[in-house]
Amino acid sequence: MLIVTTIKIIFLLINHLVAAHTPPRAIFPSDWVHEAPGTGFLEISKWRVLPTYDAGLGLVPRKEGDGGSCDRRAKCKKKKIRNPADDSKCIRCPPLMKADPTSTLCVRDNDVSEEDKRKQYEEKIKEKIKKKFDKFKEKIKERLEKNKEVKNKEWEEKDKLRQDKRNQKIYRREAVCVPAVAASIGTIAMLELADGGFSEDLFDSIDGDMLQFWPSNDITDDWLDNALPDDESDITNEDYVNEFLVVGDAASGNSKRSIEKGDIHSTAQANSENSELSNEKRNIFTAIANAFRALGRAIAAAATRRAGGGKTVARATRYFSDGKKPNLKKPGETKLSRAEQKDKAKEISQNKNWTKCLRGEKPEK
Repeated sequence: MLIVTTIKIIFLLINHLVAAHTPPRAIFPSDWVHEAPGTGFLEISKWRVLPTYDAGLGLVPRKEGDGGSCDRRAKCKKKKIRNPADDSKCIRCPPLMKADPTSTLCVRDNDVSEEDKRKQYEEKIKEKIKKKFDKFKEKIKERLEKNKEVKNKEWEEKDKLRQDKRNQKIYRREAVCVPAVAASIGTIAMLELADGGFSEDLFDSIDGDMLQFWPSNDITDDWLDNALPDDESDITNEDYVNEFLVVGDAASGNSKRSIEKGDIHSTAQANSENSELSNEKRNIFTAIANAFRALGRAIAAAATRRAGGGKTVARATRYFSDGKKPNLKKPGETKLSRAEQKDKAKEISQNKNWTKCLRGEKPEK
């Protein structure tokens, strides 16, 4: 009996010491421990929800306990159920089905009439047909776009070939008409210019310098393609170039004669693509040089024939009958720079007989 009493006394002392030296926050929840106003001591209290409320403040008392949250589930109509992923939203049931009483599952709608079933079936078929037709249209559209792209590329390639062929004809005719028109002007400067004043690279199709002297208003692409011959035989024969010598002989007697201007309505400003010097381009240079040489031989033959007639010959005929004839120099061999050659070609292109020569017509005095 004495031992039991002693143990109780010891237990109470230990409990008292532990309680006296342990902070309240270590024993009770933090929301139960508060500091007593004005004392500096801690006190333990549990907050409670008042059973009554002050109507004047417009506050509604909250039930004691966890209470519970508001019901945010959507209220769906007959043909809709709550979305399983978000029960605050509704989704429509498939055709011929309706929502169950809990609005969570779609069940077969036995109240639908045969007429309604037929209509829904027809609508479903129409919808499928529309989707397939739209898909078919997209495929057709893609196919047309691809075909259009291929056709555009083919057209561009054909148009480029057409333009290259056109430019070749332009360069060859200009190479023939430059010395012919220079001879028709009849001045010593122009006659010497025809005899080696120009180089082959002036008439090439790389830089396209001579394209700006082509009278596009007077010679359209259609007329160039269909009316002018593919070669220069119409302007490199003796009878034709003799007309230019006649005009040059008549003009050489008038020392004050100047180059006529204003007969060309306009010149075409064109740009040629820079490209690599291929075999095709080299063939163009050869064709231009051959056309120029053909004109040179024709002028020399015509001048020799005129001089052999026994009559006194004028400057242009005499100049070419002495053995000189129009020729092209190799690049760098002519005394004139590229810019000076262009200036002289521009001067010739302003003569009234420039367009006539290009068109294959007889020159005017």
